[in-house]
Amino acid sequence: METKITGIVRPGDTQEVKDWVEKQIRSFSERGDDIAEIKADIRSLRESIDIMHEKIEKIEGRLEKLSE
Repeated sequence: METKITGIVRPGDTQEVKDWVEKQIRSFSERGDDIAEIKADIRSLRESIDIMHEKIEKIEGRLEKLSE
């Protein structure tokens, strides 16, 4: 495919353009899957942090009672 913009599309160029567009769509789709996976991982990490935070608060409470 010629890179110079002339406004004229040659018959062979249409297949190259179609292939390029399909490649871009596949790439975008794969990134979307990666983003969804990352979001799920972040959600899982947040849940784990919340659980740890609750446990730390309980431990702190017990330590305060012991120190009294």
